[in-house]
Amino acid sequence: MATLQDLYPALSAVAEALRSQPAQIKAMEAQLDQVLKVPHAYNAAQELASQKSIPEEVRQLALSRVKNMVVQSWRSKTIFSDEDKEQIKARVIQFLDEPNNAISYHNETIAGKIARQDFPRTWPDIVTDLTKVIQDNAQKRLSNDNDPTATLVTRRALQVLGAILDEYSSKVLAATTPVMIQLTGTLLTPLSTLYGQFSARYFSRLNPGTVNDPDVGYDVEIAQLLFRSITRLMIYVWNRVKQLSPQEEQIISDFFQNSVTQLQSVFNFRVELIMALHSSQQFASLNTHGEHTLKLLKDHIQFVVDDYFRAMQKQAVSRFITMPRCTELVRYCWDQVVKAMNNPAELRTNEATAAYPSHFLCSAMLLFRESLAMWSPNRQNASEADILPSAFVESAVQQLVQTFLPLSDASLELWSEDPEGFIEEEEKGGDAWEIDPRPCAERVLITFAAKYTEIVIPVLKAMFDAVTTTTTTDLATAKQKEAYYAAIGRCAHRLKDVIDFDQWLTQVVVKEVSSKDPLDRVVKRRVAWVIAKWYSDKQLPASDGTVWEILRYLVQDQGEASDLVVRLTAAIAIGECVDTLGFNADVFQPHLPFVIEGLVQLASSCDTYESKTRVINALGRVIDCVGQRIAALIDPIKQVVASLWQASSTTDGGATVGSDGAVWLFKASMLVLTKALVAASREQSASLIPIVIPLIRQSLTSESKLHLDEDALQLWLAALRNAASLPAPQPGVLSLSELIPELIQQMHDTIDLLGTLLQILESYLLLDATLVIQLNGLALFDVMRKILSSFNVRDVLAASELIFRLADPTSWPEPLHNSEYFWDLLKNVIQDKLNGSVLSEHICLFSRIALQDPNVFNQLIVAGATAHQAQEGPLFEGLLDQWWNKFDVIAESRLRKLTGMGIAALISTGRHEIMDRLSTEILNMWMDIHGELKESQVAMDEWVKGGSNPDEEPLHLHWERDGNIAPDTFMRGSEDTLEEGRRKQVWENDPVRKVRFTTFVAEKMQQGTMACGGQEVLQTKYLKHAEPALLRQLEVALASGL
Repeated sequence: MATLQDLYPALSAVAEALRSQPAQIKAMEAQLDQVLKVPHAYNAAQELASQKSIPEEVRQLALSRVKNMVVQSWRSKTIFSDEDKEQIKARVIQFLDEPNNAISYHNETIAGKIARQDFPRTWPDIVTDLTKVIQDNAQKRLSNDNDPTATLVTRRALQVLGAILDEYSSKVLAATTPVMIQLTGTLLTPLSTLYGQFSARYFSRLNPGTVNDPDVGYDVEIAQLLFRSITRLMIYVWNRVKQLSPQEEQIISDFFQNSVTQLQSVFNFRVELIMALHSSQQFASLNTHGEHTLKLLKDHIQFVVDDYFRAMQKQAVSRFITMPRCTELVRYCWDQVVKAMNNPAELRTNEATAAYPSHFLCSAMLLFRESLAMWSPNRQNASEADILPSAFVESAVQQLVQTFLPLSDASLELWSEDPEGFIEEEEKGGDAWEIDPRPCAERVLITFAAKYTEIVIPVLKAMFDAVTTTTTTDLATAKQKEAYYAAIGRCAHRLKDVIDFDQWLTQVVVKEVSSKDPLDRVVKRRVAWVIAKWYSDKQLPASDGTVWEILRYLVQDQGEASDLVVRLTAAIAIGECVDTLGFNADVFQPHLPFVIEGLVQLASSCDTYESKTRVINALGRVIDCVGQRIAALIDPIKQVVASLWQASSTTDGGATVGSDGAVWLFKASMLVLTKALVAASREQSASLIPIVIPLIRQSLTSESKLHLDEDALQLWLAALRNAASLPAPQPGVLSLSELIPELIQQMHDTIDLLGTLLQILESYLLLDATLVIQLNGLALFDVMRKILSSFNVRDVLAASELIFRLADPTSWPEPLHNSEYFWDLLKNVIQDKLNGSVLSEHICLFSRIALQDPNVFNQLIVAGATAHQAQEGPLFEGLLDQWWNKFDVIAESRLRKLTGMGIAALISTGRHEIMDRLSTEILNMWMDIHGELKESQVAMDEWVKGGSNPDEEPLHLHWERDGNIAPDTFMRGSEDTLEEGRRKQVWENDPVRKVRFTTFVAEKMQQGTMACGGQEVLQTKYLKHAEPALLRQLEVALASGL
């Protein structure tokens, strides 16, 4: 049995395995896990990690395990006793002189996670203790004491304090707020004072000659850590402004104003330092310390803008723009953007050596963009002083377009070397644009156009006029032309009244896309993008075929004046343009074969699965929008689906070319495409079955289903809904019927998609319920029994109802009994433990069985009683009790009629338990139903006038609110498929709708009278206690035929 004495050897063994014996890692970690189960093991592991005489890799491993367990189970008294907790918290301070960064990081995390739960309740002094350590050691450094330990302890203590404030401030509890406000009052002054001292210190010490000195860099790091801790406090307070006193609001205001000054000072200082390094050509002599110091300054500035100013702005932009000096801050940041535009591109990369880092420029543009509201002429009560001058706006728009929107050399290099990687960069979504200057500048331009429409639109129109008359002579003009088109595309919806788009297509674009100059590839790609933006953003239809001529040419052209980037962009544009409200399939029809050909070829020629997915998505959109017009082009699409699927199946599921998981996304898109093809093919979809079945099967393997099961099931459902028939399995011929066993297995294993699986089952039943039961009846009822207790019980009952309505009545009784599915249904009703509405649906299901064959229904109860050694009588009595009790739970007239017809069907058997209730419950039920339905026939003369056969007159149902329209709950989204007709036929042929209730009851009463021994037995034994008035009403109703 493991003991604490085994801890060090176990840690050493794992460390050794990690270093030189990878094959032993699993076994060694298993041994360590056993040792760590010993009481107090994690306390001992932390103590061991604190001993610097032990090898660092062992210490690091030990503290890593402690950190992981603290994160997971700090509250567990089994793992951490009260004594352990106190000792672990006390040791946090001992790690403040730790030189190893990894060990120090683990200690920070431990401190933060513990503080989140224990501060200030059972760890009240940690912040005070850390503050004292920080002040004492910081003062030593400020007094020019060269003690490196004081510097190290200052840094580590600030890191731990930051981790604690990070964790504690993230708690969403009312009790957190007063503690954070109290901490702000305690920490703000000392930390702010130290920040000012360390900032002044590195301002005076850092220059091109000292940039490589690590000691100077420590001043920058300490100042940065101090500001981060203060910011965590201030952001927390800012987010809870409703609870602040005037004094606390003043603290926020003062710190904000001081931070504006600090940002300006630090940024200007850094720019001067970078420029001095450039002018003195000392960049070549920068060592790792110098680069790290420049990076610290860059990161500090970025933190101030993003984690302080923009965090405040995101939380409450209306409050942010009213802060003192906010206008000064925003304009200062924009001034740096303008300065960056006027400097060489190498000074605005995101490297530490760039004077205007691109990430900062993006943040500055975003800060400006989100603050434009306070200077907008559209703002209520805006004064002239608040509105940006027209000259400023015009200049800003022109600078954005001319400086940031052109493709960079790095982008063009990526285009050339990795075309699909370029598309991936261009198409990436999320918040990626917030750190990329070009798309970020585009968003600023869009906001300018929204807030200063009257100024910006003429500027963009002038750009458009210029670009349409400019000939591409070199790469520079091509890039500028591309940038102008980018600006126009981003603001397309605002230019609809000033630009004749159709004229631009016919007079300008047609010439540009037909150019044989390779330089024009840049323009062609952007033209395709603009077309997509114009039509998709405005939701306009293509007025003629010019758009499709251009896009089809671009997607097919493989000459020197085109490339993969142009073709991929054209493919994406096609997908977006067809998927608009005004899409005109008739206009698109002549171009459809060429578009399909181009997309199919492109999908095959792409190397990465990300690009293939984009093309397949575009192809799927085209098929969705053209519908059955695709029928003549099925073969090439079917071939590419088969070949691409086979190629992707040779991988292990992780993308071999592209980002992780790209293969799964590609396969999912292939399933969606195939579904669209099946839906569009409708009656002709049978030719697709040979590829549909393998796709479904391979998508539902244990490896694939985690990624593909939902799309695979949707394809399966579409294939069934658009099938004209369900052929029985035949050797050598793929048929959807051979997937039924797999459907049953999926229903058994896949609870989360059970709703879709039951829809698939319904589609099978609507095609050929008898075949389904004959092939797999017992297994099907077995799984129905298993899932009867699931969340989808209503769907289970709905599918079951279709079986009893559509399958041959001789096919299902035996498997229904042998599976004990019927027995479980019966128990549910008699025990009366389920929801009342669910049990009423059980009664409706029993009514369906009784309508098919009431004798079989009775036999199922008798057989169940025999199998379970129960008495028949109590089972019938319990069922009939609930049949009556649940009748009033049913609200829909159609279903109340169904239950009445069901009990009438059972009356026809003459069984005494049923007949005994005829004079009371059953008679009352029938009269209630009769009164509610008020059914009658359409007037005979009107029916005959219409030229119809009087013998075929329809039953006019006053109680059916929507006439002959089947409800959505019954149609289940089958519209526009062949299944729609099948479902409507089932709905229309329902005996509940076609048969008059009184006629049905009269017929069953006659059969029941004969079965029970004749009219005399009926009157003397079963109707003698009936209320005379009620009995007369029934007789009148039955005689009248109403």
